[in-house]
Amino acid sequence: MPSKCPARPLLLPLSPIFGGIVRFRNLLYDRGVCKTSAFEIPTICIGNISVGGTGKTPHAEYLTKLLQKQYKLAVLSRGYKRKTKGFVLASKDSRVEDIGDEALQMAGKFPGITVAVHENRVKGMQLLLKARPEIQVVLLDDAFQHRRLKAGLSIVLTDYGRPVYDDFLLPAGNLRETPRALSRADIVICSKCPPDISAERRKQIASRLALKKRQNLFFSSIRYGKLRAGFPGKGAYSAQSSLAELKQKNCKLMCFCGIASPNSFIGWVRQSFPEAPALIFPDHHEYKASDLEKIYSAFERLENGNKCIITTQKDHMHLKNNPLFEALTPYIYYIEIDIHFVDGQEDVFKKLITDYVRNHTKNAAMA
Repeated sequence: MPSKCPARPLLLPLSPIFGGIVRFRNLLYDRGVCKTSAFEIPTICIGNISVGGTGKTPHAEYLTKLLQKQYKLAVLSRGYKRKTKGFVLASKDSRVEDIGDEALQMAGKFPGITVAVHENRVKGMQLLLKARPEIQVVLLDDAFQHRRLKAGLSIVLTDYGRPVYDDFLLPAGNLRETPRALSRADIVICSKCPPDISAERRKQIASRLALKKRQNLFFSSIRYGKLRAGFPGKGAYSAQSSLAELKQKNCKLMCFCGIASPNSFIGWVRQSFPEAPALIFPDHHEYKASDLEKIYSAFERLENGNKCIITTQKDHMHLKNNPLFEALTPYIYYIEIDIHFVDGQEDVFKKLITDYVRNHTKNAAMA
């Protein structure tokens, strides 16, 4: 069972100050002092109240797979850590520097949708609909705190291993808002659960979250898929392999990642390769020559024979156009992940999403 999230003790006195600022800001929106904007087309916000690591991207990909076949879909995010400003539409030539790693991952994985970034979600929506008037549904990535834009449906994630009710406000903890902010969500998903989480444990979590009757609670787990060659045509193994296949071939491997919660990824690798060296970098890390030296050194220390390097799909976005990694391209593979709703909840979740989009679209057409 997850333990209480560790706080940064020296920063605890600052958390009430941060909390006061956030509460005052929310009060201004709740009382209508600060204005919000809504749009006629269906808008689905997927976010969290903690800083990173809840599995937001695979859940956004799940929603994309669910909706893209029936609707003209767009994803709007701020493009975290990009080096551009303002509104940018993703294209086949986009780089991490242009739109950020998560937006680039979405654009590459789903070429049939529109992906755009803007630090101001209201302006971003306006420019997106002007550039792509055919868009029928918009997914708002990580926009739960962007209260100037009122989403039609809000989904918030809380990490099973780092539940919001056992965390602390920034800067001592990881919370952007207090757990009370969950009351603004329509759907709450407890993510990264063990696949075999018991009914009793789910009941305990539901009790601690104390959601309102109108809100829906779901539990999801991460599923690891196939390994893919980071640079197709250069890899020593097939474009789609598995750790089990690499083990059968007596491969020696190492792994590295720059994600908010690296433990699950490293733990997955070490289930098959317990001795695999692992290097951890900050979330959304931009890899430099000094990082390459660390990775290359760990790679060289692997025993002679078949060798490879495993990383995450998000990290792969930072390597694609990075000339520093040219010498290692034949050995680099990334893992794709998706989500699975536990205890047969998937059909209920799908119905909630599709009903919202269908009903909202119908009402807008009648207006």
